Amino acid sequence: MNTVILEEAQEYLIELISEMLDAITQGAIIFEKYIPEHVIKSLRLGNNPLEETVKQVEKVIVFGDLFCSSTFGEKLKEETFYNLLESFFTISIDKIHESGGEVLRLMGDGFIAIFDSNQVSPAVESIRNISTQLKELRESYESKSPFSLVFAGFGMSKGKVLQGNLGSKYKKDYTVIGDPVNTAARLQSVSRKIQHTLVFDENVAKELPKNNLKYIGRYTPKGKLTKVPLYTLKDKEMQIELSYNEIYERIKALETNK
Repeated sequence: MNTVILEEAQEYLIELISEMLDAITQGAIIFEKYIPEHVIKSLRLGNNPLEETVKQVEKVIVFGDLFCSSTFGEKLKEETFYNLLESFFTISIDKIHESGGEVLRLMGDGFIAIFDSNQVSPAVESIRNISTQLKELRESYESKSPFSLVFAGFGMSKGKVLQGNLGSKYKKDYTVIGDPVNTAARLQSVSRKIQHTLVFDENVAKELPKNNLKYIGRYTPKGKLTKVPLYTLKDKEMQIELSYNEIYERIKALETNK
């Protein structure tokens, strides 16, 4: 029988525990990248997120979408297209989180984010910062680069939504549903028609300084029965220097590098 020196056994045990803790910490960091913040907070409190009931809350909803992503996907190598999307998402997610919001889900070439009901101004500021940084990204590339044509549109609405788990026993998604969600999703598509990166409804507009509001008109979003008054901001940062058709034609004219 081999004799184990106590000090060596203790050192081995401490090293083993340290490695286990490092692995757990690393696992938690990875886990947080994929899971909504509310679910993470619930787990930290010792709760089971699957047992939480759906509740009605008031939120600011933001939908963001990269312009002409299908055309980019057709023209570019997969790796280049991936890097372009990664740049868009990195800028958007960072600025939204810096302003106190949460990106709930990435959806192909777009995303949905939420802010608390009292965070209209921070939500708008996040879009202003995204727009500014996207412009800096475009200007850092020559005109023949696809990165010089990275534009995006954002729709914003505010109101009561249902927040919680949605799905089946096989797959759950922590999300928000309701009219403000549908409205924000539709409004982001309006941005490409008016050369402004942000479009929002009256619930958002009434909480912003009136001297910086620009009334667009009344619009019936797809799937809705009533017209919605739409607004944007006069800020230079919210203006898009090219029309959507110009962006589309320039992307079409890029040299295919597949």
